[in-house]
Amino acid sequence: MGTSIEVGNPAALSFIVWVMWFYFFLRYYQYWSSEKDANILRDLYEMLQVQAFKYCNDKYKFSNNYGWDGSLSLVRERLFKWKMEKKDFEVGRGTFISDSFSVPIVLLMWWSIKAFLGYCFHKKHMSEHVLPFILAICAPLIKIHSMI
Repeated sequence: MGTSIEVGNPAALSFIVWVMWFYFFLRYYQYWSSEKDANILRDLYEMLQVQAFKYCNDKYKFSNNYGWDGSLSLVRERLFKWKMEKKDFEVGRGTFISDSFSVPIVLLMWWSIKAFLGYCFHKKHMSEHVLPFILAICAPLIKIHSMI
């Protein structure tokens, strides 16, 4: 009543499946690299900047200062050392760094997690671009793990 398939060499099927996986992985990479509006890292960094600005604004009350015409930016000093730079503007002097604040790495990691989760739920690039790559990379890892 049903269709039956007999395979003489099951290892050949496994090889064919991995060739197909590599082909579709390569094709998807080519598709993704042709997308010009998928600025994922830039978007994540901007979301991280928003988290850092909220923290520093609450802690140091910048926006309550009347006439403050400056900005805050998150700057990496070393691998695991970050700081917030407060930039002010004065006529005749221009923009200058008036103060800097050390940011604890644990806090930066928390902001990064919040930014990533916010990105996952609010931007289409996560489901269209990043998730297929994560799933494609997990396939060989799961296969390797099952062979161990």
